[in-house]
Amino acid sequence: MTLQPKPEPGSPPGFHLTNNNTNFEEKTIPELVNVLRAAFKMEVYDTVEAALVSRDNKLRTEILQLLEKVEMERLTRLQCEEELRKRDELCEKGKRAQESYEALLKEVKVTGLVDRETIGELRKKNTELECEVQKLKEKLVGETDALDVIRKKNGELEYEILELRTLKEKWVDDSNALVELRSKIHVLESDKIVLAGLGIKNGELEEKVNKNLTTIGKLRDENSKLADEKRKVETLLESLNTKFRGLHVRVSKLEDDSKLLTSGDVSVGVNNEGEPSADRVVRRNEDSHHSLGVIACTQLHSKGSKDAQGALSGEKCWKVYTRRPKKAVKMAGSSASWLFNSIQKA
Repeated sequence: MTLQPKPEPGSPPGFHLTNNNTNFEEKTIPELVNVLRAAFKMEVYDTVEAALVSRDNKLRTEILQLLEKVEMERLTRLQCEEELRKRDELCEKGKRAQESYEALLKEVKVTGLVDRETIGELRKKNTELECEVQKLKEKLVGETDALDVIRKKNGELEYEILELRTLKEKWVDDSNALVELRSKIHVLESDKIVLAGLGIKNGELEEKVNKNLTTIGKLRDENSKLADEKRKVETLLESLNTKFRGLHVRVSKLEDDSKLLTSGDVSVGVNNEGEPSADRVVRRNEDSHHSLGVIACTQLHSKGSKDAQGALSGEKCWKVYTRRPKKAVKMAGSSASWLFNSIQKA
């Protein structure tokens, strides 16, 4: 089902859009606008545009021709005015000559000097002057007719000038609209350039974002690696903790064994010799301390792990023994706990 355009109320019945360019040329602007309103085809728009363009060109050519015509009429009018001015000057000269002739005639009559020759010459001059005056009057009549014709032409030219001014105003309005369109096009082109620059900046930002994403991925991988290493360290710390606990248990057992040994040595010395001397007891205690220290070190080196051996072998408490074994054992335990705490903090 094809949609047909509704006819305008001002359009005649049976009007179709299959008109040629001559019909469009003959139509007025409102009729062309009605045709555009009733049409839905680009062909009609193109034909109407072509008609308007041709009309504009014709009007411009007519304007130029009328301007040339006005210029020619203005020049002819100036020439006629110049000739009229010259004729007026000649008339003034004739009037002055006639006045001088009349004055001379009066003087002749007053003085009574009646000379036939002078009177004949004066009469000849008078007739000549009268002929010239008659000719000037005839020319003046012809020039008045020419002035009337020129005035009529001047009125027509003024009317044409008014029409030309109206056409010029329309042309100025059209040129202003064209300038506005060109300015809008220039603004759109500048906006297009700005959009192109923004597109370039957007591409650069996308590249930066991609680079940042790659760096973030690398950092995540490194973070996962560090997390794995952290887990390994935590498991290692747990194993060391269990080993240190076992060492604490062994140290406590060694303390108990040392107490038992010291108590057994003291009892044996009392039973065998009665009341032993202080020097002998001290020597025995030193021997027992030395033997216990050596036993504890050998047990720790044989049963502990490599990390525990490295940690405990560097402590000063195992190298320097005092006469009291309990203090040595306590120092060893405190150094082990200090080492464990430092590992946990790290």
